[in-house]
Amino acid sequence: MNKKKITIITVIFVFVVFILGIGLLLIQYSKIGKLKKQDTPINKKIGVNYWSWQITASNSNYETFKAMVDKDFVGIKQFSPSYLRVSVGSFDNTKLNNQMLDYIVEKCKDGHIIPIFSFFALGDNNAVDGMSHTNHFEDYKVAQKHYRLVVRNTIKRYSRENIIWESVNEANYGGNYWFNQPVSLTQAKDYIKLDKYISSCLMQYAKKPVLLTGNYTFMGKQTIDSFELSVFAGMPLKNKHVSFHPYIYGRPEQLLTNKYYKKFFRTLNQVRASDISATELGFGTPQNFNGNYTRQQQSSYLRREILILDALGAKQIVLWTADSTDHTWSIENKNGTLNSSGKDIRRMLKQLHGYSFYKRLKTEKNTYVFLYRNGYKSKIVYWSTDRKVKEFYFHREKLSISSNPKVHSY
Repeated sequence: MNKKKITIITVIFVFVVFILGIGLLLIQYSKIGKLKKQDTPINKKIGVNYWSWQITASNSNYETFKAMVDKDFVGIKQFSPSYLRVSVGSFDNTKLNNQMLDYIVEKCKDGHIIPIFSFFALGDNNAVDGMSHTNHFEDYKVAQKHYRLVVRNTIKRYSRENIIWESVNEANYGGNYWFNQPVSLTQAKDYIKLDKYISSCLMQYAKKPVLLTGNYTFMGKQTIDSFELSVFAGMPLKNKHVSFHPYIYGRPEQLLTNKYYKKFFRTLNQVRASDISATELGFGTPQNFNGNYTRQQQSSYLRREILILDALGAKQIVLWTADSTDHTWSIENKNGTLNSSGKDIRRMLKQLHGYSFYKRLKTEKNTYVFLYRNGYKSKIVYWSTDRKVKEFYFHREKLSISSNPKVHSY
């Protein structure tokens, strides 16, 4: 074999190795946003939010608050979530109402629930709830300095507890979610500094801290821009666990097709984020900012979004909300018991208890069949987004199908 042929073969070999290497990198880092086999059973991923401004409000009555929590925990215990997401803020000084936070932590311990402490940096619009910062500090920089003390005091006090921590809630949305400041490069750099400060405090005080970073609002025409601005400004997402709030307008299957969420997932892969969690999601009834829904639609859409987020690999799937006073979004009635949405979700999770997503089976375009496995046992969950489709065949068995997910053993 002459030198020319050896050279050509060598070049081809190097090129093939290079292509394979690129392919392996893509396989390694192009995971977020794709349906994939899960190791964690779906029932262990579920959590609920708790509308808890009262925890940090200076004008809240402890006994009133305690009675409200006791009532709501009736439904929370029936629901058996793995996580309870709690909003943490401050009022006119640098101290939290620890008595209230302590009570929530103890209730979680009793229910074997892991709290998620999510920091909220709210502005004047929430002054009535005692959550204002700029109401007491006219200077924006002073407000940030003040809030850093809130972060440090909170982390220091609860560092020994089994708590998951979350970065500043929806700061990329700006306005009331970030000291009433408009979205800008300066604003993005400021909340990125706070995100890094939260991380540094956790490293200082907590033994094995878990931090969900980002805490991004829903993705749409404007919010995808603010998300990308944060990445441009240096949000540290590499090898990080990123949380977001997929409030979908309409069918939850849009998580798989919506161009803004596709762009969101693609960017997370590009910056090499490690994991995702959905720490808020819901469908307001009868109406709210993401559409109009009956309670029946709410139940159907919530279950479908839970299944899709599970298949996408979300580590936590946290519903908004378990507060019985927030009737629009809640999975509870006003007396604290589970409403129809809460009961339907609980029923589905009981049927899938111990089962993990394996794969989506090939079907017609608007039919969804997810295969779940628990060791050697298998179940499917199926539904259709096409009202004309009333039945389909699975292993030669004719099954009725509708917009409501159904669980079938085989």
